[in-house]
Amino acid sequence: MKKREIYQLLWKTLKQEEKASTAVITKGKDQGSRAVWNPKKELLGTFGQATEALWQQVVEEMDGKNGLRMINGEEVFVEYLTKQPKLVVCGGGHISKPICQMGKMLDFHVTVVDDREEFANEERFFMADQVICCDYEELLHKVPFAPNTYYIVVTRGHRGDTCCVRQLLSYPCTYLGMIGSRKKVAITKEKLKAEGFTEEEIMSLHAPIGLKIGAQTPAEIAVSILAEIIQVKNEKADGVMESAIGQQLEQEMAEGMMLTIVEKKGSSPRDVGSRMWICADGHMEGSIGGGNAEYMAIQEAMENLKKEHKQQIWQQVFDMTNRESANTGMICGGTVKVLFEYLPVKE
Repeated sequence: MKKREIYQLLWKTLKQEEKASTAVITKGKDQGSRAVWNPKKELLGTFGQATEALWQQVVEEMDGKNGLRMINGEEVFVEYLTKQPKLVVCGGGHISKPICQMGKMLDFHVTVVDDREEFANEERFFMADQVICCDYEELLHKVPFAPNTYYIVVTRGHRGDTCCVRQLLSYPCTYLGMIGSRKKVAITKEKLKAEGFTEEEIMSLHAPIGLKIGAQTPAEIAVSILAEIIQVKNEKADGVMESAIGQQLEQEMAEGMMLTIVEKKGSSPRDVGSRMWICADGHMEGSIGGGNAEYMAIQEAMENLKKEHKQQIWQQVFDMTNRESANTGMICGGTVKVLFEYLPVKE
């Protein structure tokens, strides 16, 4: 496969199967070679000179963590990726509007479900990706199930909440939270237990929902809920391929640079696997942390894009320690190693 095609295969796999893994040789005789696997660790495609035997060694050493490792004398960066996470809000009341607005700001694909047309409509939830009006009993028939989904149950009453939770507890979603007082939550849990749900299933329910910040207004309650979801999301080992970057990869005439954090030490704004896409025309998607470190990385990428003979792949460390902070304007106190990959138009 060609270099751009292997990235397109990665994005296609994420869209179809929600998860995928990939590895790139960052240093060694096969530098720049990349492979993509599906969630079953079946090899889907490769780019570069690395042998299938080497990729088999990579698979055997995959441990579920993103990061660099030495395999057969070569430095390899392994990533476990998921598609853009989904946020499904059950209930279209006053709390749901700020939840949806904040969910979009956090790059979730947002769906709102309500059983009333006056609440479940695109005019009210213009910021959502999908609005569904249906009886809550039909929830799982109307909302396609995906593992990387966060469900927020905030219907107008006890019956609707229980109906949604009863269905969702049967699926291993990433997050399920239900609003309500402690008394209401206790009653709901007892009812679910009587219906045959296990203690483990019931304990997986985040209820009362949200972090304890003394929230009172709809916006404050939305903040507490999304804060808890962020906490859960960032405890996962998988990285996320942002939809905006994936869409850029699909545009075969968009030449550019892919920047990925492959290693960090100390404190830094973004974690390993954070990536940024920079087009030759200056259009950018994603982030590797902002500030001067990102600015310097962008300058490096743009300089390469202007060259007649472009450097295909390299790594660079950006130092944000106290010793360097006065020069870089950063106060994080760590270092990040960034992988630069040139992606041409489809050859």
